[in-house]
Amino acid sequence: MIEQGSPSPDSLPFGLSDEALDALERSAQEAVLEAGRYVVSRFESELQVEEKEDATRSLVTEVDRESQRIVENYMRLNYPDHALLGEEDPPDADPPAPDFVWAVDPVDGTTNYANALPMYAVSIGVLFRGTPVVGACYIPWPNERGYAIFHARLHGGAWRDDKRIGVKGPNPGPGPQHGRTTSVPMGVGRMFRLGSGLQRSMGETRSTGSIVFDLLMVASGKLQLLLGGWAAPWDYAAGILNVKEAGGYVMSPDINEDGALTDRWMEFQTFDRNYEPTPNTMRRLRRWHRPVLAGSRDIVTFAANDLKPRRGSAVDRMKRAFLGQKRT
Repeated sequence: MIEQGSPSPDSLPFGLSDEALDALERSAQEAVLEAGRYVVSRFESELQVEEKEDATRSLVTEVDRESQRIVENYMRLNYPDHALLGEEDPPDADPPAPDFVWAVDPVDGTTNYANALPMYAVSIGVLFRGTPVVGACYIPWPNERGYAIFHARLHGGAWRDDKRIGVKGPNPGPGPQHGRTTSVPMGVGRMFRLGSGLQRSMGETRSTGSIVFDLLMVASGKLQLLLGGWAAPWDYAAGILNVKEAGGYVMSPDINEDGALTDRWMEFQTFDRNYEPTPNTMRRLRRWHRPVLAGSRDIVTFAANDLKPRRGSAVDRMKRAFLGQKRT
């Protein structure tokens, strides 16, 4: 199901051009490289690690904050009419929403990074009226430089540096294939009810601790499926676009009026179906938190039909707690 307010799959959103998106993609790569170089320069250094006072209780360091500041400074210098939606924003940082919003995760996988595990990412996903149109991510990579830039733009393909990437093709049978890797959150059975198909095989399951990293591995055919946990636009925007431009398919569950996840998985198209230039739009973007399925169309649709959120599960409780905090 294509959600209302999203661009046609065979055309650019009104007001955009290939040239404008190409320039924006290059800019996002420049910004993410600058932030990534700073992040790697602090790897294995002494860090001030804090725990966030929210429902996630996730870790944050001064590197997260400085990395976001680098991206924000670049954006404001080169695109002063754009806005930034970042993981390290203060909770009341909701200006009126412009057409373009940079969804930034300055260090995705902070727990890995703080423990000197080289499995993390710096991520920039540029949204046009809520829809990802450009994505650029910096991750450690085993090449001579020690890093790679994964990048994509709407209808421009997905790339690792200058090499085009693609999701792994359809399996010979339905569902995830035994012997191939699948990314799922820890305790997946406590968060979701698994149908008989997924109980038989979810593939070789992994949890790397970075949703961005895993989405890029899906986009490059190294993971057959990702079930991402309860996460935000800055976690998903760039990676989702890379997966889709690599020929993949992405779905997320709908929510009901009280914020609980429903059993209905929908094709992902946009983070906001009723985009308007108001602070309420920015607040809605900030409050968008859901699981996501990503991979080839056949595997994703199979998983969506076999995967139901558990009522009262950890993901459901976190959603309710988060929404409750935002209302206070």
